[in-house]
Amino acid sequence: VNRAEVEQLASSNRAGLRQLACQLIAHFQSGRDIDQLVRLAKDPQAGVRIEAFQALGQLKPIEEKETVMAIARQGMKDPNSEAALSAGWLLALYAPLEGQR
Repeated sequence: VNRAEVEQLASSNRAGLRQLACQLIAHFQSGRDIDQLVRLAKDPQAGVRIEAFQALGQLKPIEEKETVMAIARQGMKDPNSEAALSAGWLLALYAPLEGQR
């Protein structure tokens, strides 16, 4: 999947297509698209946030570690319990004791 297609899906007004963007990035281990996942981790739809957290966890980017950890910390305060749990799982990959909260 090329960058333009990922950006188009990630910017769609349909939540399902934004979720698909997260899934494609994770499936193809596309490190070049981490920025899209970071943006989608703040999406208004909980399902998209969950997919973004899970995709970030599957990629576990080292270069963006601090950014990902900050997003995961913020995500742990998510009003949606599933999104908060996904963010906690993501944080636990980088900082196990902190993510276990």
